[in-house]
Amino acid sequence: MSRSTKTYWSGSTYEGEMKGGKREGKGRKTWKNGDVYEGEWKNDKKDGQGKLVLGTGNRYEGAWRNGLQHGHGMLWYTDGSSYKGEWVRGKAEGQGMFVKANGNVYEGSYMEDKCHGYGKYTCTNGRFYEGEWKHGMKSGKGVYSWEDGRLFQGTFVLD
Repeated sequence: MSRSTKTYWSGSTYEGEMKGGKREGKGRKTWKNGDVYEGEWKNDKKDGQGKLVLGTGNRYEGAWRNGLQHGHGMLWYTDGSSYKGEWVRGKAEGQGMFVKANGNVYEGSYMEDKCHGYGKYTCTNGRFYEGEWKHGMKSGKGVYSWEDGRLFQGTFVLD
């Protein structure tokens, strides 16, 4: 492996380890739009641990595989919200926690970036829903609680 600097036709640059003309090992790539990735590379793709800061200000730190978020990681948004948990092929999948900018929190299962399976959504005003989710909606058995303590326990259908 050798250490080098490369400028691409698109205007992006790479500084780091290379093998056979491909990014391999540790390195930093800066895109023309302001995106910056610093971390591990394998076969010219983000692979291993790394940090991506987008030109928009959103940033991700965690595991990568074959160029996509894969494994455990955290994504921070410029609006103050964040997601911490498991990723599969670039999407939130498995167990995770999403904290909205307003302080509301969902903690539970995800599938393809949506609440799916069992989870709890808690609002800052004291309301919460705990139960089953499908494709981002309350669906199945669950409990909804209002801030005054009233409860509804039953079956929700794509609510």
